Amino acid sequence: MNGKETEEFISIKTAVEYKNWDSYGEFLSRYFNLMKEKEEIWANRCNKCGRIAFPPIIVCGYCKIRIEDKEENWVKLGNKGTVLSYFVTSEKGRDRSTGALLGASRPVAYVRPDGGDEYTLLPHYLEETDLSKVHVGMKVEAVWKPREERRGRMSDILYLRTIEG
Repeated sequence: MNGKETEEFISIKTAVEYKNWDSYGEFLSRYFNLMKEKEEIWANRCNKCGRIAFPPIIVCGYCKIRIEDKEENWVKLGNKGTVLSYFVTSEKGRDRSTGALLGASRPVAYVRPDGGDEYTLLPHYLEETDLSKVHVGMKVEAVWKPREERRGRMSDILYLRTIEG
């Protein structure tokens, strides 16, 4: 090319369906199966530093060691917990001129499940939509889909219901 010519690129629009199935891995598979089958939330504990890893992981993010797959390293968390913070989402976003939420808004809370430590946070939707009733420190519990509808995903928990003011 002499600098004056430009190369023409040809593009072709195609529709490709790509299905890919990946494994959650050993620890997350157990975690999601226990949610699906038993409505239980589990974490694991680093056998070196003692931190609770949630969701369960194979390598401690702090010690960088493999967490041994031993019964004593698995921690059953409660289906109840405490709201540490929360924010509001909107299904349709915000009005660009006013900043107002459009569509239905859903509070999402960061919850410390009972049995967790200061590093254990479960983010999930709250059932309560009246923000004047939502506050840090409120106690909530998981409300699960019926067994036949659960698929081994975080969405198996429908929402977190307030159990005390």
